[in-house]
Amino acid sequence: MILTRRILIQMAVFIAISVVAIGIMAFGYMRLPNLLFGAGHYRVTLELPETGGLYPRSNVTYRGSQVGRVEEVGLTDRGTVEAKLSLADDVPIPADLDAAVHSQTAVGELFVELLPRSGEGPELRDGDVIPLDRTTVPMDVNTLLDATNRGLQAIPGDNLRTAVDEAYLAVGGLGPDLSRLVKG
Repeated sequence: MILTRRILIQMAVFIAISVVAIGIMAFGYMRLPNLLFGAGHYRVTLELPETGGLYPRSNVTYRGSQVGRVEEVGLTDRGTVEAKLSLADDVPIPADLDAAVHSQTAVGELFVELLPRSGEGPELRDGDVIPLDRTTVPMDVNTLLDATNRGLQAIPGDNLRTAVDEAYLAVGGLGPDLSRLVKG
């Protein structure tokens, strides 16, 4: 089979377009240099009392903007949890901050929010640790539901009925809906 000049040109154009597309995907979408070499990022350790549902690949935000990702979450010898954060080095983040794990959606997608205390002083650097006393995790939903059930069981049925009836008057006709909610 003889390759004509036209076929060779078409193959060269196809290969060039493929190389450009793969380069855009590797550097723009996958961020391959950061993934393989950590280029453009630095690492910070976040100490937590428990995971609170946090998982690797969770977002890290600062003042509402995404500035990094959680690389790994693991248990320490002291019984606490450490989350390794990879933060972009082009965003200055003060070292004097609090960190909170929050739920981003109703489904429970979690993220770490970095909250500046003063906004002054030195910036976070590679290898810094955000200590346990400056971190919070969300309350476990099961614990919250258990406490609510115990609280409702502590109220006698007649008093609960009175409270629901008064709530009916307070919220303008939603009493039956609230009653079904409480009984459920």
